[in-house]
Amino acid sequence: REQPEEIQFRTPVASGAIRGTEFNLAVDERSGRTVLSLIDGEVLLTAAQVTETLKSGEQGTVDPGQPPKKSPLLDTANVIQWTLYYPAVVDPDELGLSAQEKETFADALKAYRSGDLLGALAAYPENRTPATDAERGLQSALLLAAGRAAQAEAALKNAQGSLVAAKAIRQVIAAVKHETLTALPEPGSASEWLARSYYQQSRAKLPEALTAAREAAKKSPSFGAAQVRVAELQFGFGHTREALEALNRGLELSPSNAQGLAL
Repeated sequence: REQPEEIQFRTPVASGAIRGTEFNLAVDERSGRTVLSLIDGEVLLTAAQVTETLKSGEQGTVDPGQPPKKSPLLDTANVIQWTLYYPAVVDPDELGLSAQEKETFADALKAYRSGDLLGALAAYPENRTPATDAERGLQSALLLAAGRAAQAEAALKNAQGSLVAAKAIRQVIAAVKHETLTALPEPGSASEWLARSYYQQSRAKLPEALTAAREAAKKSPSFGAAQVRVAELQFGFGHTREALEALNRGLELSPSNAQGLAL
């Protein structure tokens, strides 16, 4: 967000100069296909001896041997997905994991409950294909907490029936992306209530967000993330004593919770 500087770039199929402060440049490592998404600034994009000028809110695509193609940048949130933060909202106790699964993923579950979200994902076997819907919910929760929303949603595609994790995850993704959900049934779990709290905040409904957070903490008193959520909302209303009480409970349960430590 400083003053824009001209940045020269070259890919296998294109070159150009970016004068701006916010952009995303992606290159396919096999074909060289180049996609430049310009959020703020101006770009001169050259390929196949043709130069195209991009302005803020536009996207340029270059395929091998082809001139640049310009189009509107329709979904900025997905382009900058890696910068978005997704709080942990899924209570592991509501996933319905079997005794064997709890033992298999003990390290990941322990780290997740403590608030060490990246440690939880690192403890989960990489490239593993979940065998049950309960494990799909766990994998999705871990991916989302690391900001990998698209992969989190993909992990739920093969799930059968109505998963608590799926409802909570899809709701918190909508909150972070500021998408509108048309159907909002009454939450039935702590995970759903916690996700509802973030969704209500994204709608600027802070009293409703606090009510939802309290419901989450009430349904699952041992879920540290819910207690911390209550604390940060109470603090936002200036209720310092109530915030501190909830925060102490939350950090006792989740000592590595980043939101709690910051609060």
